[in-house]
Amino acid sequence: MEGVCAGVPMITWPMFTEQFYNERFIVNVLGTGVRVGVEGCANNSAKSEDLVKWDQVKRAIEDLMYVGSELGRMRWKRAEEVAKMASKAVEKGSSYLNVTMLIHDVLEQVQSFRNTYATFCLE
Repeated sequence: MEGVCAGVPMITWPMFTEQFYNERFIVNVLGTGVRVGVEGCANNSAKSEDLVKWDQVKRAIEDLMYVGSELGRMRWKRAEEVAKMASKAVEKGSSYLNVTMLIHDVLEQVQSFRNTYATFCLE
């Protein structure tokens, strides 16, 4: 998801398991990606017809980098919008709040332990 946060469109080349879901999300939902054309999981016994060819990679790069088309411009603009949303989620989202609360709780626990230990040692 680094590409999402960076605000750049991506060429997707999934190889295993959840990467195919990530590809669908980036290409179909976010609208910020271009598929290289992989159809299945990578393995050592892949047939040559199942491998990605150079022309598929070339087409994906051209599709991604060509901003002269309406689709290309929309993809870059959408990548910038999604990056702003991701930044807001990190800065002020629930994850940020949860980590902040966890840190405060740990500090309170440490302080409580110190107070209890200090009282115990003085007795």
